[in-house]
Amino acid sequence: MTHHLSERESLTYIEKRYKKVAKQTYHNYKKHIDSDDTLNIYFNEHARIGFVKDQRDRKNEMESVLDQLMRRWKNITGRENADLNDIVKLSHAIRLINHRLEEISLSNPVIAKIKAKVDLIDQPDEVSRESPIRN
Repeated sequence: MTHHLSERESLTYIEKRYKKVAKQTYHNYKKHIDSDDTLNIYFNEHARIGFVKDQRDRKNEMESVLDQLMRRWKNITGRENADLNDIVKLSHAIRLINHRLEEISLSNPVIAKIKAKVDLIDQPDEVSRESPIRN
């Protein structure tokens, strides 16, 4: 497991987020985490692959919601006496979901770029740190 915060930064973060801990307590926890392979595998899964899976799940959810809204749109607009208020509300909801779906889709390249940079940081010093992805 790679820690990218200095000791001081870590202690400050823990103090702000939770409560103040002694340096010895911090080192004991860090030593325990570093020595536990199961925890390292979990953290790597969560930090590297987990956020990509979460992003994909969110995109699938948005597509599902958009699909349901479109079916409702066809149902409402297919009626002879369609209520204009329902049409306006539904079109607004469709636009919002569509916008969010576009945001999620556009963020995938950004996530890929961040992951590539994280992978470069974790490589040994002998390997070139030159990014294959241009800024």
